[in-house]
Amino acid sequence: LTPLVLIARDPFARPAKPDRDLAWRWGSVMLALAIVLPLIFYQKTYPFLFLAAPVVIFAAFRTGRLGTALTVTVLACVASVATFQEFGPISLVRSGPREQIVALQAFLASCIAIGLPVATILGNRDELRAELESSRDLIASIVDGISEIVFKVDGDWRWTYLNRRWEQATGAALESGIGEIAFARVLEADRPILTAWQRAVENGDRPEPVLVRSLLAHDAIRYIEIAIETQF
Repeated sequence: LTPLVLIARDPFARPAKPDRDLAWRWGSVMLALAIVLPLIFYQKTYPFLFLAAPVVIFAAFRTGRLGTALTVTVLACVASVATFQEFGPISLVRSGPREQIVALQAFLASCIAIGLPVATILGNRDELRAELESSRDLIASIVDGISEIVFKVDGDWRWTYLNRRWEQATGAALESGIGEIAFARVLEADRPILTAWQRAVENGDRPEPVLVRSLLAHDAIRYIEIAIETQF
């Protein structure tokens, strides 16, 4: 049980903030144990030890390393007591107590070997996701603080990203702009200039920023300078 104690030490030192989702995940693991444990150990006829593996994997997905460690600990305790009382698949080993202890250790080792690598991989994935989300939020806060409109368009010249400055300049909700045709507010008289600039971008050129007139908030007409960095 020493590896399990070492695994559980860090989560207990830095406990997660309790919430409904966390309680539901732990509750589902406990429910799975409550169903499977009697099937495996409260009988002395069938070798149902293999039913423990899906529960260990389930705990790894739902509760991570800590849940996997606790699940294996519960399995170890129940299997030990059941074997001592001559219940469960391990009691079917008739060679003697020594062979039963070897079978019990092999069973627990297989549970650890199945669950902990999965839980570790999932934990690393969650940590990486958290770091990416933190970096995304930081970049978004920086971009939103810029006084210029920062945008991203797809191959059909539709907005896929706009910072908060666009909302301030146009007076329209930020969410309403995503998916719309880019630069639709440019005046008709300046459309040929914009079209020529867009064609140059589509051809792979790096044209100079273009200066056109656009309709902004409160029907105000302003000159705007548009520059773009292509990504292929």
